[in-house]
Amino acid sequence: VVVNTRDGDDDGGAPRTVQGSLRQFIQNANAIAGANTMRFVPAVSTNATGGGGNWWRIDITSALPDITDVGITVDGTAYDLTDGVSVVDPNPGQVGSGGTVGVDGLTLDPIDRPELEVNGGNAFAGSGLVVDAGTATISNLAINGCGSGVLDAQIWVNPTVTAAAGEATITGNLIGTLADGSDGGGTQILGISTNGAATISNNYIAYFENNSVMMSQAFSGSPNIEQVNFINNEVAFPTYNAGFTGDAVSDIANGAVIRGNYIHDYVGVPPAEALRGKGIEIWYQAQNALIENNTIENMSTAGIGINDGSGNNVVRRNIITGTTGTGGNGGAGILITSFNDTAASPPVDNLLTENSIYGNAGLGIDLDARGGPVDPAYVGDGVTANDNLDPDSG
Repeated sequence: VVVNTRDGDDDGGAPRTVQGSLRQFIQNANAIAGANTMRFVPAVSTNATGGGGNWWRIDITSALPDITDVGITVDGTAYDLTDGVSVVDPNPGQVGSGGTVGVDGLTLDPIDRPELEVNGGNAFAGSGLVVDAGTATISNLAINGCGSGVLDAQIWVNPTVTAAAGEATITGNLIGTLADGSDGGGTQILGISTNGAATISNNYIAYFENNSVMMSQAFSGSPNIEQVNFINNEVAFPTYNAGFTGDAVSDIANGAVIRGNYIHDYVGVPPAEALRGKGIEIWYQAQNALIENNTIENMSTAGIGINDGSGNNVVRRNIITGTTGTGGNGGAGILITSFNDTAASPPVDNLLTENSIYGNAGLGIDLDARGGPVDPAYVGDGVTANDNLDPDSG
């Protein structure tokens, strides 16, 4: 049971920190084998307010322990202290656009505003909640400001989390925001980073300056070989920072399913470079991913970018509109480039079908056939003439 909003260490070298705290719950859950579910029964008053609501905020001052035992659930639902079972909701309302997404009009669910916020305040190096073991669940939280390194994330799933061990479930969270959905402030680096098995659903992920969601570490030679499902999320306001790449959903894992998401509104004016400013990045030899029925609006370089030996991916029934480009360059709905990054081969055998692509600054689909060494300025070269190797006469 978590009953307070404190963090720190009251007991020095003992295997205790602050009784009744989130940190102590994770320590205890790791030490007690089997499934353990956090129950938040606050014995203190709310300590944060905004947007017409009140909530409890934990200001963590150093990296929390990793989640190392199977079946641990970190859940921010608040229960009444008088009986321990009645749900309390001092932070009413929802965050997110709602409505429908994709050509088929899939329902996009807004997120209930949570009662518990975990705030890192950019005070330490390291990610916020780190999952090392199977069947972990992180739900009904706001989490922001965790980590100061270039690859620190609010939630990190390690490759020890496999389908065999049980995927991580990340659902119903506000990531990068306060518990009222407003900007968490500071430098927000990564939202969710997974190099293991995960289903990520029904989250609002916003205001990140590197990648809002990162599904693999393939860029460093450690590709994610586990299944990742990214379904019914809203990814909003990825923000340009010269020190980061700044895609909304990046480093797609092999076999990933990305369905029913709303990805929108890039903030700032990045240089016209293929490595940044995209809604979805299919890169680093990603294979067999399915990207369907998403709506991608108002990105910078491209709505979707495909490069670097990626093949056999399916992109279908997405709505892609409002891509702006920079200085008259880029702005394609879908950009397929061929320069070398980690693979000296172009993307091949990707199926693009039944998408609704309109109102972009560049072409709907731009096949940039320029190859050779890395040149991030290859953001589209306009209309490509038919080649003379096709079996038809065109």
